[in-house]
Amino acid sequence: MPNNFSNILFSIIIPVHNTEKTLSKCINSILKQNFSKIEIILINDGSTDKSKKTCNSFKRKFKGIKIFNHRKKLGVSASRNKGIKEAKGDFLIFLDSDDFLLNGCLNKLSNLVKKNTLSDLIIAKKFITLSMPNTFITHRVFNTKSSNKKNTDQLINELNSKRHVYGNIYNYIINRNFLIKKRIYFTPKIEFGEDQEFIIKILCL
Repeated sequence: MPNNFSNILFSIIIPVHNTEKTLSKCINSILKQNFSKIEIILINDGSTDKSKKTCNSFKRKFKGIKIFNHRKKLGVSASRNKGIKEAKGDFLIFLDSDDFLLNGCLNKLSNLVKKNTLSDLIIAKKFITLSMPNTFITHRVFNTKSSNKKNTDQLINELNSKRHVYGNIYNYIINRNFLIKKRIYFTPKIEFGEDQEFIIKILCL
C-alpha cells in the first residue's frame, strides 16, 4: 500500500486485439479525465488491423503510455497478466478496448480509494453499459443500499446468495501489491469467464 494516499497512481491496463474502431474512444476517455496520476498500459495482442498503429500514435503524443506487443495472439488473460507485471501503479483498473470512462471518473475513484486506504479490493455498487446508441443501462451489483455498512464476510455472502459474481473486470479497483503478494493472476488461455474466475480468486483471499 502506498504511504501517501494524496498521490495515488492508477495503472489502467487495456488488452488490444483488432479493435481499431473503438480503441481511440477508449484511450481518449482516459486522457480527458483531467487526472494526471495515471499510466496507460496497452498490450497489443497480435493485432492484424490498425490497432498497433493507433497505439503508437497515442504514445507519440502523450506521456505515461506504455505499449507491449505480442507477436501472435496470446489471449486476454495473458495480456492482462503482462499488464499486472509491468504496472507501476498503486491500484489497477482494467478496461477492454471497447470500454470508455465517464467524465470525472478517475477523480471520484481516487477519492474513493482515499476513504478506503486499507482495502485490497474496491467493488463499485453499480456500472452502466451502452446497449444501443445513447441508451445506457444501469446494473446494480448489490441488493440493498446499505451494502457499504456490512463487513467483508456479509458482502461476500450477499454475492454468493445471488449465485452470480459480476465478472466485469472494469467494475473493480484492485491493489496491485495484494495481487503480487498473493500471486493472483488470470489463468492463461481462458477466453470466456476469465473475469469471474479472477475475481473469485481475489474474494477467496
